[in-house]
Amino acid sequence: MHEPWWTPTAERADIVLPATTSFERNDIVRTSRDPHVSAMPRLIGPVGEAHDDFVIFRDLAERLGCREIFDEGLDEEGWLRKLWSQTERRGATEGINVPDFDTFWAEGVWDVSLPETPKVQLSDYRADPQGAPLATPSGRIELYSPTIAGFGYDDCPPDPSWLEPSEWLGSAEPDELHLVTNQPAKQLHSQLFQANHTSGPAEVRISPADAQARKLVDGEDVRLWNKRGACMGRALVDKSLRPGALVMPTGAWFAISMDGLEMNGNPNLLTHDRRTSRLGQAVRL
Repeated sequence: MHEPWWTPTAERADIVLPATTSFERNDIVRTSRDPHVSAMPRLIGPVGEAHDDFVIFRDLAERLGCREIFDEGLDEEGWLRKLWSQTERRGATEGINVPDFDTFWAEGVWDVSLPETPKVQLSDYRADPQGAPLATPSGRIELYSPTIAGFGYDDCPPDPSWLEPSEWLGSAEPDELHLVTNQPAKQLHSQLFQANHTSGPAEVRISPADAQARKLVDGEDVRLWNKRGACMGRALVDKSLRPGALVMPTGAWFAISMDGLEMNGNPNLLTHDRRTSRLGQAVRL
């Protein structure tokens, strides 16, 4: 794997290729919600033996004998210019004045012109269903799919249906609790875990009634387990939580003990990895 940090995944990899951070490489950044595009010139050169992702895969491609197919004879700057030229061409097609690459890179930011009218979902179809049909077999909004019906999948009906989950409070044993995981407040998934981690496992919120039934006090370390695994947590008695449910953040770096107990409070040890359905095949954690 390629990684700038010694993460639990890197620690378990057979080969780790040291990668640069965003401070050590040139790039262009924008999200779908930003009204601007920003240039990201590197602040420092690569540290130690680190390489940016492009260089890592370029060198791997060279070892495999396909470098020219991978990089098309372009270096980092060449690819940034090529990608920007695609933006310029699209701007010309849509009547948007896009600066050339050198101007953009020198100024550091390009404010994208907002459309005169906001985008409304399915507005063309709503205004003229016959003249602007949807990309469905009927051209309309469909609540039933004969194609999906023909597959005969019992876990994916052809119309909106409620299917009983394999694990939920409706089928839980009297002493079982339902664990819900949320995003941590001070990190993105597992990013910044080390910066925010002090000591002890992640907090797990529990209702006063469930805490009292288990003789737990606020701040006490607890063990969460099911048939798949076990992890530690730190009880946080929360009056706003309904009885029968627990809430625990995701993103704790995986730290397993010799007896198989995860110590930082990573709920991945408890969740299943079954597919959403035979049709979708997406992993549902």
